[in-house]
Amino acid sequence: MKNYLKKISWISLIIAVSVAAGCKKDTPQNNTPDTKSADKNKIGNNINVSDLRLFAGNSSGSNFRKIDYKTGEYYLFGRPEWRTIDAITSLGNYLYVISEKSLHRVDPSDGTWALLGLINDWAGPAALTKSDDGYLYAVLNDRIHKINPNNGDYNVIGQPEWRGVTAMVEYNNFLYLIENNGLYKVDKTTGIYTRLGNKSWTNTKGMASDGQGTLYIISNDYLHKVNAANGSFSLLNTQAWDNTADNGITFFNNSLYIVRNSSLYNVNVQNGSVITLGNAEYNGTSQLTVL
Repeated sequence: MKNYLKKISWISLIIAVSVAAGCKKDTPQNNTPDTKSADKNKIGNNINVSDLRLFAGNSSGSNFRKIDYKTGEYYLFGRPEWRTIDAITSLGNYLYVISEKSLHRVDPSDGTWALLGLINDWAGPAALTKSDDGYLYAVLNDRIHKINPNNGDYNVIGQPEWRGVTAMVEYNNFLYLIENNGLYKVDKTTGIYTRLGNKSWTNTKGMASDGQGTLYIISNDYLHKVNAANGSFSLLNTQAWDNTADNGITFFNNSLYIVRNSSLYNVNVQNGSVITLGNAEYNGTSQLTVL
């Protein structure tokens, strides 16, 4: 009888261990980082690793693209777990991604990631950008948030008056936002703002800064060169930029990079000339940034 009971006990233990091993670990509900490893897939044969400076979301594969800024060839990296990407920026050696209502820090070398802050803290952000002061800035629930990139802690700046933001960048200790078709210069400390110019920036698809006092804005299907001091502007070229990807513009190495109609373009900021990079293989690409 004792041997029989002992046998039953061992069988129960084996079943319990098997069930536990098959259970999926719950997503943490606190500030403890949750990490996952990544897969990497090389596309193209002429990639120089040091030239992989552009990064973007890839909704067609639920992962990311790491792009050669000279040739347009790219790596796909990250596991297929990024079904929706609301915003991407870069700071230091990491990408910062808002996806599934949460903020993540992503290692661009292999796609591993850590959760910053609490799950569902970042539902429906309007914009996300890096800053020279070492912080991230986001617009959420009509307010500007200053975010610690190490742990996701944040402070709210100013009043809840930023409804309808379509683009945001940082330059020279100020934030520049397009909200309700107006361009605004915002003090990062106080939230006090000034409208720049009277132009109506409708149908804005993205904004970039060269870090030297010029903003570049795609609005109403055209690319504008804007003085960050007073909002005066001119068209950089006469090419139509309809169907530009959401936030599909960034500045790097004295050039603009734009994703439009599944293609990647290099735009010379001096004369507006355009070069197509790679093939028309950027379907589902958005949220372009540089690292």
